[in-house]
Amino acid sequence: MPRGGLASLRKGDRLESWTKRWLQQRGCKVYLTAKPEPIDMIAFLEGEIYLVECKASEKVGRNVYAQLNHAVEGVKLHMLDDIYALLVKLNDGKPTVTVLNPQPRRLRLGEEG
Repeated sequence: MPRGGLASLRKGDRLESWTKRWLQQRGCKVYLTAKPEPIDMIAFLEGEIYLVECKASEKVGRNVYAQLNHAVEGVKLHMLDDIYALLVKLNDGKPTVTVLNPQPRRLRLGEEG
């Protein structure tokens, strides 16, 4: 159970649902992972791969960034260069999307909704 209890779990589920819809609206094929840590979902768009972690908290520890970057580097070792890490978190109650490595060529990150 997350630190904030059941309410925090529901908040996280809502954020994941929003993120999945947001990615699908931009043309991505989205798959939820079986184990939610360190990656909640994987999205694909025209040859690019996105490893996505959603955090319902506005405060995200350095370990989350490190885990995402480590996952990206692990995949790059297998000769996949077009891979990006996205962190989706709440900022003043609104979802925000952050790319943790160079800007992807295909995914538009303009407006969040």
